[in-house]
Amino acid sequence: MRILSLVLLATTTATAANAGTPVRNGPSPQSISCVAAFELMHRAAPNWTRQPAVQQAWQSWEGIALDLTSQARVDFGEQVQREMETLGNQTQSSPNALSQSAMKCIADAPNRSG
Repeated sequence: MRILSLVLLATTTATAANAGTPVRNGPSPQSISCVAAFELMHRAAPNWTRQPAVQQAWQSWEGIALDLTSQARVDFGEQVQREMETLGNQTQSSPNALSQSAMKCIADAPNRSG
């Protein structure tokens, strides 16, 4: 198991080096995590993601994520893709992780109707 973890760490580091971006230290901002959760849920349950509350939460988090990635001068799509991979890996060991994450994102969604 330890060897597998080291291989995964080496692969992640090599991928980030090839992409020209630093390896992410710590968790992603919630906005990136939520966009990734909604993207994965859209693939798994497209009808669920068409619900108005889901669409509103998704748009709110996506707006924040776009602002953050623009300010940080990092690629939005790349950041979301990395987080999608992380969520996908978590779902393998905890099948409810994705749906729980998506539901939390709806509950925590900021109101951007301002």
